[in-house]
Amino acid sequence: MDWKVHKLKEGIYMITMTDKETRFFEALWEIPEGIQYNAYLLFTNDGSILFDTGPKGSRGFMEALSSVTDPKDVKALIVHHMEPDHSGYIRELLEVNPEIRVISHPISFRLMNSFYGITPSSKTEISDGMSMEVGGERLRFFLTPWLHWPETFVTFIEGVNALTTGDIFGAYSINGDFLKSSAGLSDQFYLWSMKKYFVNVIGAYRTHVVNAINKIKRLGIYPELILPAHGIAFYGRDSLERLLSIYENWASCSEKNEVVIVLTSMYGFTEEIAREVSAFLEEVPIKHRIFKFTSKGRDEFSEAIAAMQDAQGIIMISSTYENSPHPIIEYLADLMEKKLCRGKKLLLIGTYAWGGGSLATLTNSQTMAGFSISKIIPVNSMMTKSDRDNIREALREMFELTRF
Repeated sequence: MDWKVHKLKEGIYMITMTDKETRFFEALWEIPEGIQYNAYLLFTNDGSILFDTGPKGSRGFMEALSSVTDPKDVKALIVHHMEPDHSGYIRELLEVNPEIRVISHPISFRLMNSFYGITPSSKTEISDGMSMEVGGERLRFFLTPWLHWPETFVTFIEGVNALTTGDIFGAYSINGDFLKSSAGLSDQFYLWSMKKYFVNVIGAYRTHVVNAINKIKRLGIYPELILPAHGIAFYGRDSLERLLSIYENWASCSEKNEVVIVLTSMYGFTEEIAREVSAFLEEVPIKHRIFKFTSKGRDEFSEAIAAMQDAQGIIMISSTYENSPHPIIEYLADLMEKKLCRGKKLLLIGTYAWGGGSLATLTNSQTMAGFSISKIIPVNSMMTKSDRDNIREALREMFELTRF
C-alpha cells in the first residue's frame, strides 16, 4: 500500500493510499482494478483540520500526514463515516495528539468505542445543517443517512469552496491522476468504476440516494472541489451538478442499455443455451453481456450485478442443483433483490435431469421482489429443436419484436 500527499490548492491537501492488495472489497466484491482511499487536510489560521483518516490495518498514514504537518498541530478531526477503511487511524492519531477535537455524528462516537475502545476527550456531535467555525474556517454539515451507513454526512468548507462527500461519488480503480476537471466524468472506464462502486456498495439504499440528491440540490452551493473518500477528486463549479445528475440516473435506473445473461454450468448444457440466446440477440441486434459461473471458471459478481444496473432485460440460465436452482444463481438473485431497481424483465431458463421444478422458488422470490418474469422455460438437459423454438419465442415476446 502506497501513501502519497497531493496539494489540491493553497491550504488544502489530499492524502491518498492506493490499495492493490485487497482482492475482495468488503470481503465480497472482486476489484482487480484496485481501490484508493482518500483523506484531506485543511490548513487554518490555528492549526489544521483533518477530514477522515486511513484504513484499519494499513501502514503509512501517520508518516504521510507527518510529511505535510506535525500531527500535534491537527486541531480537529472530521469523521464522515466510521467504516474502518476511513476511521482506522483515529486511535493512533489520538495517542499522538489527545487534544484533537473530534467532530462527527452521534452514532460515530458509539462506534469509536465499539471498534477501537476510544472516547475522545474533546468531541462535538453534529446535527443536520449545523454550521461552526474551526480555526477561522466556516464548516457546514449535512446529514446523508444510509449512503451507505446511518451516520454518514457531507461537509461544505466555505473558505476553499469544497465539499467532502465520504463514500458518495466514490469509485474503484487506481488512477495516475488524483484530481480532474468535471470533463473527467466523460472517461468511460472511470465512469464504469464509479457505477460499479455505486451498485455494489450504495445500490441497496436508492431511496436514500434520491433524498440526499434533493437535499444537496436545495443547498444552492457550487463547490469548486468535490472530495470523495475513494477515487479521484474533481474541480470545476459544474462538477457537483454533473455528479448529482449521474447519481440521479443510477438511483432511478433511467438508463436502459444492454441485456445481461448470467449462467451457471456444471457440464455445458446451459452454455449451449447461452450461445443460442446470444446468437438470437446478435441477429436483432441487441447489445448484451454474458457472465459465466462454470466448473472451469467464474466471472466477477461485482461486474455482473453492476452490469444489471442498466439492463433492459436479464436472462438467468441455471442448472439444477439438489432439486433447486444452482446456489450461485440463488445468490445472484438475492443480490439483485437488494441492489437493483424493481420492474426489470427477467427470462428464467433452467436445465434439469430427472426433476423439472427447480425454478419455482426462484420465480416466487423474484416476483415478490418486484421483477417482471417474462417466461419460465425448463429444458431437460440437452436443448431440442422445440426448446430452441420456445426460447426464441420467449425472447421475441420479452423484447416485443415483431420479426425474427
